[in-house]
Amino acid sequence: RVDADSKRVFLSSIFDWFDEDFESRGGVLKFIQPYVAPKDKQVLKNPSLRVFYMEYNWRVNGSPL
Repeated sequence: RVDADSKRVFLSSIFDWFDEDFESRGGVLKFIQPYVAPKDKQVLKNPSLRVFYMEYNWRVNGSPL
């Protein structure tokens, strides 16, 4: 989720856990650009953008937690 007004982007914790895997692709924010709404692409390029990682929902993938 991108919040342009507060210059924040909210991502899955998976992006935090595997951050190093995205370095070869220019980082997480560059990696997700093709998947965000056109109006949000420019927001992701803002150097003052703050990234927040959401709590992972283990039940999404059928975990019995």
